[in-house]
Amino acid sequence: MLRDILTNLDPNFVPAIEELIAIAEADDDYPSLAIALERQRALARRAEERADLSERLADLYEDKLRDLEKMLASLRSWTEAAPLNPSRCAECVPSWNAARRTQTCSPRSTR
Repeated sequence: MLRDILTNLDPNFVPAIEELIAIAEADDDYPSLAIALERQRALARRAEERADLSERLADLYEDKLRDLEKMLASLRSWTEAAPLNPSRCAECVPSWNAARRTQTCSPRSTR
């Protein structure tokens, strides 16, 4: 129900976002957690908060959801919010390279 509120009714309803994060973490519901964290990041005003959320999302997409495209998008968002802290990007170079190889070798690739 909370996920429906965020996706269909009001994606900026902060109490629903916070509650969905708590429930999704407790239930290991990683897709719902990603949705809630994405909404929280979209509403974050401070660069430091956006960087923290982007880093958390990158980990979630890489480790739990195995979505390299979204992991890379989160890393891009993280570097935009914290451009002077390259440590996380350095850690993800192997995943980034794997994603590029997959894209390059994929029949759907536009390169």
